[in-house]
Amino acid sequence: ATDQPWKLSMVAFDEEGRVLYNVDKPPESDLEYTWGICCWGPRFTELMHGYLQALPRSKREVVLSDVFAAALDQKLEVWSLCFDDGQYLDIGTADELDQALRHFHL
Repeated sequence: ATDQPWKLSMVAFDEEGRVLYNVDKPPESDLEYTWGICCWGPRFTELMHGYLQALPRSKREVVLSDVFAAALDQKLEVWSLCFDDGQYLDIGTADELDQALRHFHL
């Protein structure tokens, strides 16, 4: 869960864990879960390859949540697994990395 949805990709899923949709870095969100760790098989790898090849060359950042949305559009099964008692530390900025290093006493 996060209280900073504008920094992450928020994920909606049903009671069985099937991902319904995701929203990348929304200004606000009623969703409380985000991607933390991902794993996938060959079908998703093929979809991702085709997705990236089809993108026009631009300066737009390609984010993994866009590929997950494409997988959902293509009816691939995308599942979630929640770690309700786990922690997720974002290290996308120097301050966040410093906080993580202090958290782990490094």
